[in-house]
Amino acid sequence: MIKTKLIIVEGIAGSGKSTTAHYIARQLEKNEIKAKWYYEEEREG
Repeated sequence: MIKTKLIIVEGIAGSGKSTTAHYIARQLEKNEIKAKWYYEEEREG
């Protein structure tokens, strides 16, 4: 398996980016791979 540390999902508004990103994160977690989904506007602090 590739040791990717960042997956970026991009596209036009309404194209399903959030849905796709959530799906990827759920599948990674299901396979016991730590994942965190960040919403574009989310700020850590």
